[in-house]
Amino acid sequence: RKCGDTGSVDGRMCSCLKGLLRQESYRRLNESSPLTLSGFEQFSLRYYPEQSDGNGPSPREHMAGVLDKCRQYARQFSVRSPSLLFQGRTGLGKTHLLHAIGNQVKASDPYKKIAYISSENFVEGVYQSIKNNKNY
Repeated sequence: RKCGDTGSVDGRMCSCLKGLLRQESYRRLNESSPLTLSGFEQFSLRYYPEQSDGNGPSPREHMAGVLDKCRQYARQFSVRSPSLLFQGRTGLGKTHLLHAIGNQVKASDPYKKIAYISSENFVEGVYQSIKNNKNY
């Protein structure tokens, strides 16, 4: 190990610690909401109203489009794929769709690593990185 089991090299988090954190994050995510239960096949549009409020497509039509885009993203996933940011109220299916994408990507290549992070944790990580590096 480059860091000698200290977790850092030249004041930055070592790649071995990053890998361990990624594995732990995946374990916790899978423990709290098993990825195997969340696939595109299990995602149901019946929870979304069919009626539009008159300002565009109905919630069901909108989510059908989101579902199609997620399927396409998972099918075409590569290391050059852009990151995704899902937003919305609790219970809309964001986590389910992210897990479904992860399942399909892992099924196509079991060696690919899947990372899932909440926006709060992402922003906190960016803040801590800036604070620790003092390059602002």
